[in-house]
Amino acid sequence: MKYKRPRSARACKVCHARKVRCDAMIRIPCTNCVTFRCDCSFPETTKKRGKKQKIIPHINRINTLNDPKSSKSKKTDSTNNTSSFSNITNTTTTTNTTTSTISTKTNANNKHSITNKNDSNDPPNQTISTSTSTTSNSTAPTTDNIIQNKNPSIEIPIKSLDNKTTSTNKTSTTNKTSTNTKKNDLFINSENIDTVELEILKLRGAFLLPTKALTLDIIKAYFDHIHQVTPVINESWFMARFNDPKNPPSLLLLQSMLLAGSRVCTNDLLKDSQGKNDLASSTFFQRAKALYESNYEKDPLAIVQSLILFGWYWEGPDDVTSNAFYWNRIAITVAQGFGFQRSVSDSNMSLSEKKCWKIIWWYLFIRDRALSLVFGRPYCIDLVDCDVKMLTVDDFDDTDPGLGLEPIRQVEKSKAIFFIKYSTLYMILGLIMKEIFSVKAEQRNDKAEKIGSFDRLLTQWIKDLPAELHYTRMRYNLLGALLYINYFTVVCLLHRSSFLRRQSKNKLYKKRNNRIDINENIAFYSAIQLTQIVEDIIKHNDLGHANGFILYSIFYACIIFVYHIDSKNDQIKEIANLYFKKCYSFVEQCTKTWELAKILLKIFEAVKRNALLRKKI
Repeated sequence: MKYKRPRSARACKVCHARKVRCDAMIRIPCTNCVTFRCDCSFPETTKKRGKKQKIIPHINRINTLNDPKSSKSKKTDSTNNTSSFSNITNTTTTTNTTTSTISTKTNANNKHSITNKNDSNDPPNQTISTSTSTTSNSTAPTTDNIIQNKNPSIEIPIKSLDNKTTSTNKTSTTNKTSTNTKKNDLFINSENIDTVELEILKLRGAFLLPTKALTLDIIKAYFDHIHQVTPVINESWFMARFNDPKNPPSLLLLQSMLLAGSRVCTNDLLKDSQGKNDLASSTFFQRAKALYESNYEKDPLAIVQSLILFGWYWEGPDDVTSNAFYWNRIAITVAQGFGFQRSVSDSNMSLSEKKCWKIIWWYLFIRDRALSLVFGRPYCIDLVDCDVKMLTVDDFDDTDPGLGLEPIRQVEKSKAIFFIKYSTLYMILGLIMKEIFSVKAEQRNDKAEKIGSFDRLLTQWIKDLPAELHYTRMRYNLLGALLYINYFTVVCLLHRSSFLRRQSKNKLYKKRNNRIDINENIAFYSAIQLTQIVEDIIKHNDLGHANGFILYSIFYACIIFVYHIDSKNDQIKEIANLYFKKCYSFVEQCTKTWELAKILLKIFEAVKRNALLRKKI
């Protein structure tokens, strides 16, 4: 039986403005106001002719509780007037905690600030006030204003399961001042958004960020682990903007990087009571998503980069609008709208921006092929409509003399070649999907020839790999392991198509002989190699640093083992059972990183118990 959240006959001002459910008739303050630390009050009721106001006594009681002139309200206000919307601190264990005001005091040095005029009967009027100081300017916010590094009590607000807002910081909450509120006001750029949207973004916490030390830790984790497989951001350019007080990076991009980086960062401040980073990642995702949906960011490059990084968050196994496939399709649509599929070599862009556009387009191409294969959907990027040239090693060099950028770390040729070979492998995969697995390909009779030609392409691809990317179990390297996992997955996919049991016209399966043909042998051997590489990745604690495609690789290897698990050959049957159990244990460990692994785990359990189900695969 599904749980239904209790609904209120009337909503408070905050919930009514956000158009969300309110439970203020059950508890004061309501759950949403406790979460976002807002004043929970009701608008003044108006009597309607011919109808009795049955809830007026209750509303009056609520207004009395929220009246600042009342004795109880005075006691609570005296202890909470120093807190503001930007201060996220530890809350008490009860749900009837006193709420904090979202208003900020006007400062002569701040251009934008929010003031609330509270009255005992009227709702607070939130307005944007402009300072008359001539020293302030309308430029982008400074990095020091973005990162609240001078107040250690400000940390990542994490929404716990009991709908309380808790902070990952363990410091005392006695150092609450209004200075951080004034700094956040400088961060807000009201030129790109109207007043109502600005207030909604504040309520959703879109302008809140962790301390500078924690932010730098997350960014470092991002460039150390995610950037090598998702090189869509110029590290030298970003860090130059990050350290520039007058020209900081995009807030949307920063929140998206914090989302992706929190998936691989091991800082204890990001972990919840279960030792996971899911709550922190969810917080960053909600903030970045709020900025994107409000059209806060106008830079095409920052928008596409952020949409790509949205793919590192997945709310749950059954989500359709918050998974990697959805956000990648949105990123491709937006990128094509901005013209990323066309070459910008002759444009007036800076050198670093040209390189970034080129890398982003080929990354979108890779993800389009990979996610289409995983979700069983047709891909949407056709290289016929694209004139972007293939990547080179120089494209990964962050140096830009025109902008005065010097590379933070020297370009590793192996990492550049890794991404280039990654792209060419998925070009082959796209051809296989089109010629072997498309709807029209089912009617062709030349699949055997097609499989042979693609097999020769894959063999040549693996031979052309440089020595530093060759993988052996005696010499472990993550980039080589990822390339070989993708290679063996494509090989399994290609050769499995030739020995699948197909239904004849009378809908009966053709009988198989006891001899394993060459295609079965290649697929079985590739599945074993793939499983061994995944085992090495887990031993070296690099499972969280790999992309989610590794789940599909394990799943496909499991299908090959299931096909041979009931073989009449005892030796093959024993090997298939052994590696099937290994794949099952790998998926169990993947559930700590990816929610999708829980679905695969249920499938594996069903296949393991049901022999009839194994015959249908």
